[in-house]
Amino acid sequence: MPQESGRVLDSRSAPGPWDVPGLREHGRVQVVQQIVAQGVSSEVLDALTDLAAKITGAAFAQVSLLAEEQIIAASSGRDLTIAQRMGPLEDSLCTLTVASADVLIVPEASTHPWVKNLPPVTAGLVGSYLGVPLALSDGTVIGALCAFDSRPRSWADSDVELITAVSKIVTSQLEGSLAAAQAQASSAQFELAVAAAEIGGFHWDLATDTMTWDQRLRDLFGYDDATFVPHIDSFRRRVHPEDVDRLQAAMNVAFEQVGDFQVEYRVVRPDATVRWVEARGRVLPDLLGRPARVVGAAYDSTALRQSRDELARLLETMTDAFMHLDPSWRFTYINTRAEQLISRSRGELLGKKVWESFPEAAGTAFQQQFERAVDSREPVNFEEFYPPTQGWLEVRAWPDPDGLSIYFHDITDRKTAESRLRLLATASIQMAQSLEPTEILRTLARLVVPALGRWIVVALRGDIAGPLLGEPAGDPSQLRTVHVTHQDPARVAGLRALVSAFPLAVDIPADGEFADGPVTEWLPGVPDDDLAGLATAGSDLPTLRALAGSAALVVPLSSRGRTLGTMTVAALAGPTFDDELLIDIARRTASALDNALLYNTERRSAQTLQASLLPRDSADLGNVAVATRYLPAVEGAMAGGDFYQAVAVGSKVLLALGDVMGHGMRSAARMGQLRAIVATLGLTGQRPAQLLQFLAGQTDKLLDLELATLLVALYDPEQRTLTYASAGHPPPLLATPDAAPQYLALDPGPPLGVGAGEFPELTVAIPPGSSLVMYSDGLVENRGESLTDGLERLRLALVEIRLPPELVADHILAVLGRDKARDDDVALLVLAHEADL
Repeated sequence: MPQESGRVLDSRSAPGPWDVPGLREHGRVQVVQQIVAQGVSSEVLDALTDLAAKITGAAFAQVSLLAEEQIIAASSGRDLTIAQRMGPLEDSLCTLTVASADVLIVPEASTHPWVKNLPPVTAGLVGSYLGVPLALSDGTVIGALCAFDSRPRSWADSDVELITAVSKIVTSQLEGSLAAAQAQASSAQFELAVAAAEIGGFHWDLATDTMTWDQRLRDLFGYDDATFVPHIDSFRRRVHPEDVDRLQAAMNVAFEQVGDFQVEYRVVRPDATVRWVEARGRVLPDLLGRPARVVGAAYDSTALRQSRDELARLLETMTDAFMHLDPSWRFTYINTRAEQLISRSRGELLGKKVWESFPEAAGTAFQQQFERAVDSREPVNFEEFYPPTQGWLEVRAWPDPDGLSIYFHDITDRKTAESRLRLLATASIQMAQSLEPTEILRTLARLVVPALGRWIVVALRGDIAGPLLGEPAGDPSQLRTVHVTHQDPARVAGLRALVSAFPLAVDIPADGEFADGPVTEWLPGVPDDDLAGLATAGSDLPTLRALAGSAALVVPLSSRGRTLGTMTVAALAGPTFDDELLIDIARRTASALDNALLYNTERRSAQTLQASLLPRDSADLGNVAVATRYLPAVEGAMAGGDFYQAVAVGSKVLLALGDVMGHGMRSAARMGQLRAIVATLGLTGQRPAQLLQFLAGQTDKLLDLELATLLVALYDPEQRTLTYASAGHPPPLLATPDAAPQYLALDPGPPLGVGAGEFPELTVAIPPGSSLVMYSDGLVENRGESLTDGLERLRLALVEIRLPPELVADHILAVLGRDKARDDDVALLVLAHEADL
């Protein structure tokens, strides 16, 4: 049936969607008034409306009874005042449901011709609606059970079936309440039956076995005045043979305890029809406390039983697992899907306490959340790992008067997908942060072992593996192992020996490309003699035997159309792998590795250019000793613009140390230009200030230069004086024998590249035994540290140091940590008078 129209009366055959005066028919109004006056347990009706909302996935549900006006007997999703529970029939969609006497389906209320102008729709409360009429056994329609949302939605056939099943239970509760109201005036003996919504009452005298019934109970058991004998045998004669023993056991317990009983059983009537009977009673004692009489009530529970059975069948067909716990935490119902997910049968669980049956769940989120739902009377929704099945469950639990209803389903696949995405994101981020091939391989190993495999072996082409291993490039058509990691560090040596003796990876094909996808292989069976040989070489024999039986997956490492090598991963358990994830990780690894290899190639080329532009050896400087150092940055792919210069100019020595802005080939080329021009100008006899002034005025003509700092000094060995000037460069440091190291006074001019400027020139004496240090800012600048702090650390490094320039240079680099980690290029020049060494 199309949901666009819903199951409603045909508008062409009626003057309007409903006839309100007809709905106020006296008989129905009187019945509803009796039900309202008698009252039905609000907890029961609220639980049923909650169930209707939950099983249909609706935000709201309610039970509406129609008398002179609409009365909302129960509501889910909204807290209503007494005034809000009553309203005009003309304003209610439930009125239309009653008028139709059929299921009413409204997917989109704002466009439905019969309901779009109703106040609940125009107010935005009802955007979609599903209603089922509530009809008593005599056919009287007294109201409706409905579920609705504030937004449009489709209603599935399963929603209709489920809410219809719940409506039958609601009707049974209401009809039981009506029967109780009618029976209440009959006799005091029905007092207990009223609480249980009974239909008929009985009295049993245990001394004489006399049993008296009212007319309703006689009718239920199929007796009339002529056939009924007021004796216990009349009862026994009708009880279904299969229920006799169970019924007798329940009565024996009541006799022993002289207390109440509740039992459900079947009766076979004279016409062979079978009816279910729900009975409650109480054993009354004599003066000595012995069982003397039994009073009680019973009613026909066949319809309710059928409704429960129908609901149970629907629960059995649900894709979600469902179970119910009573207030004592005992299992009262478990559907088939729940049995499958928890790997336990209902036969071994029903009637048992959940925390005793599942001790591993005690104290976990399962117990905490279930107790929270019971204590707060509010539903809970959570996700939790379930150890017995090694899977993740999404759980929804609703408290009800009879305990706790629990729905859950397996979300392990979703969690696995989320974990896969997180792992891939982590792989991408971590590998992108490094341009060192060895660090990328270590990152790969950390990601794979032990999360995805027991061990990993990476083999690269010979021409790539050689340089990584500090060896000459090998045969590009062969693979060499460059990395081995095992989840047990003690087995790494054995695995490396095994791989060396019995290679895991295959040779690269002639065209350099692997076939698409991974190749699953078993490690070859290793003869005991060969293993013994490996063991003799220092490997552990049992370890090698264990390794030899592993299942391994070989995945190519390919990037930009070329194969770099292979990644071989051993399965965690058995020959099973997460192929897609490993392939994806391999792709990301290959891309990062390819970038790192390209970076290293370009870096080596740039550093080669840098080295070629710097002086290879110090020139003959007479009786002056000079040590120089250039160290490229550890981070960054290209050469920098730092440089040094020491040139003999007659009997003097011209010293220069500069820093051209930027990195890369262009900066290196600019540095080479500047160094050559400084040397040329120095050889023409220009003093430091003159040299800087000339360069500043002619930068745009002589140099393709944006910005550079430069310190120029002229040392006179005979006079032991140093004349110097600076274009934005830090001052030189002088360490003398009789005083603490100090930076020379300096009034620097502007850096080269910003135009002409003034470059004050200073001259200082250089005492015997002194060391002069010139440097680039890469030596003294550190991330998170001020330049002042870096300069002070350099000064302190020369305190009481009396060494030749070469050793002084090495000492400075070691103390400042520039012999290992460097964020920037470092240029260093140390000068001393040879006569002082």
